[in-house]
Amino acid sequence: MSSPQDPVPYDENAWERIVAELGDDMPDAAQLPAQPAPPPPPSAPVPFRPDPEDTFVPPEPPPLPRLDLVGRLAWGGALGGPLLLFAGVLAPGLIGPAVVTAGVVAFVAGFLTLVLRSPNEPEDGWDDGSIV
Repeated sequence: MSSPQDPVPYDENAWERIVAELGDDMPDAAQLPAQPAPPPPPSAPVPFRPDPEDTFVPPEPPPLPRLDLVGRLAWGGALGGPLLLFAGVLAPGLIGPAVVTAGVVAFVAGFLTLVLRSPNEPEDGWDDGSIV
């Protein structure tokens, strides 16, 4: 901890020396060279001309895969279970505790089925990136 009797720290002396060296060496703004004017904007928009060599047409995408029965039931439980719980919150008198329990069980079973059936390895294997 410093006290009033401590000498001025070295950093303070260095700072004072730097400030003293600055002086009035800076030229006035009138002495600085003028900046060049920016180029004028185009008078009209430049029309788009497609490149005649650019003829890439992407291939037709493959059809979406069809899920098997277990996959459909798993997605139905994972998405339908929370919907049943949400309906139970919106209409507490219309939906009994058995339906709420079924919603929780459907969600847990569907989620676990989806997680356990997910692949552990990438389908394409190792790849070193894009080839252009």
